[in-house]
Amino acid sequence: MVEEKDKELLKELDETGSGRFHRKAIFVAGMGFFSDAYDLFVISTALPIIGSAAVFGSEITSSFISGMIG
Repeated sequence: MVEEKDKELLKELDETGSGRFHRKAIFVAGMGFFSDAYDLFVISTALPIIGSAAVFGSEITSSFISGMIG
């Protein structure tokens, strides 16, 4: 009996299709993934430059970079 209800629900979902909301949700999720990946790329590129420009010793610079990355 439960299986019949599940089949009915899945059939309705298959026939409904995607609308404006679905496209918007996919776009927003994709932009979030892009922003997160871009942020990680920029941090890994910029932190060594910031660490070498600062007037720290080598131990403090590596600690600074480790602290900023997390």
